[in-house]
Amino acid sequence: MARRDVEQHAPDPMRVGSSTADITRFWDLALGLMGTISFDGYLTQVNKAYCEVLGWSVEDLTSVPYWEFVHPGDRDAIVESSQLLLDGTVGSLVGYDMRMLRRDGSYRWTRWTTRADPEDELLYGIGTDVDDLCTAVDERVVTGTWTCDARADEFRCSDEMLVMLGFTDRSTTYEMWLSRVAADDRPRVDRALRACLARTGPYEDDFRIRRADGDLGWVHAAGRTAPDRGRSAPLHGIFMDVTAAPRPARALRGA
Repeated sequence: MARRDVEQHAPDPMRVGSSTADITRFWDLALGLMGTISFDGYLTQVNKAYCEVLGWSVEDLTSVPYWEFVHPGDRDAIVESSQLLLDGTVGSLVGYDMRMLRRDGSYRWTRWTTRADPEDELLYGIGTDVDDLCTAVDERVVTGTWTCDARADEFRCSDEMLVMLGFTDRSTTYEMWLSRVAADDRPRVDRALRACLARTGPYEDDFRIRRADGDLGWVHAAGRTAPDRGRSAPLHGIFMDVTAAPRPARALRGA
């Protein structure tokens, strides 16, 4: 018998005595952050620990590229390292640290091991919360979530944006929200959001918004439509107040 045939029929020791229920239970109970990332940069699966440590929902985590949750100071190095996996230069990355954004706007140190599967075009990552072992990250940003459907004139946002804008209702109209975008940025923001909804693709932008106190502040927003819901899906994503960020970090468009 050819060696190839032996390999095809040999039992996989990693699967002996296991079942789908066992694997699901392990996934649910694992203390480490586990997730898979598509080659286009989006998380496709996360376990409970991933959500619990960072505080984001599955919908939030899968609505934007993974680097949106990486501290700006770590982002370039992480993306460059990930590219080594994507192009096959290395098969895995072991023990690299990065600061990750939590739902409350704080950052936590995490340590990761990642492996690429070129056939399925996925990255498999396992992370550990090592914040207690690293220098504390004394930094916090205002961040939250938003859902937008310009076609239906609907806009919903979390409390953080409500406070920023001085709104009292999480569910408002798209036109009302758009009126708070700086006049010079408004046409571009409107076109970009409507175009994204029409093509059911990703969205990412930086723009100025009128705060409740009348001052202008910078907001970074990112999101996408649910890939399995087609043209009926609204945009869902996250936003960050980047007013205090250095000018280059904001990647200001047209400024």
